[in-house]
Amino acid sequence: MKNIITIAGAGSGYTPGILLTALKYEKEFPIGEIRLYDIDEVRNADMGVIIQFLLEKNNLDTKLVVTQDPKVAFEGVNFVFSQIRAGGMEMRETDEKIPLKHGLVGQETCGLGGFAYGMRSMKSFLAMVQHIQDYAPDA
Repeated sequence: MKNIITIAGAGSGYTPGILLTALKYEKEFPIGEIRLYDIDEVRNADMGVIIQFLLEKNNLDTKLVVTQDPKVAFEGVNFVFSQIRAGGMEMRETDEKIPLKHGLVGQETCGLGGFAYGMRSMKSFLAMVQHIQDYAPDA
């Protein structure tokens, strides 16, 4: 059976790397369908073009779905990759610069910057978890 996967936050520039890594393990983790989900319609659509190119380049007969609809994104999936970034890259920069102004580590995943990122992301992350529970409880 081939897996159905969703990449949440798919408008990210990291999405091709996730896909290419998954493709290295096609025998162990066959993928029949990839669903790209992002709240940014333009970035998600742009990434859809890139991912379609990579699928064709690697001669994969994998269905690609690009959506902003949580039901379409998560219903019946086997696996979800999450790379959501509430506030986008603009807030990442803020998370890194404010601690530096106070002589602290300016890093997005630890210290004050990481705390701010985590707190800001919680609402979006919990909403995504609810979508997964509603539409793909076995994922």
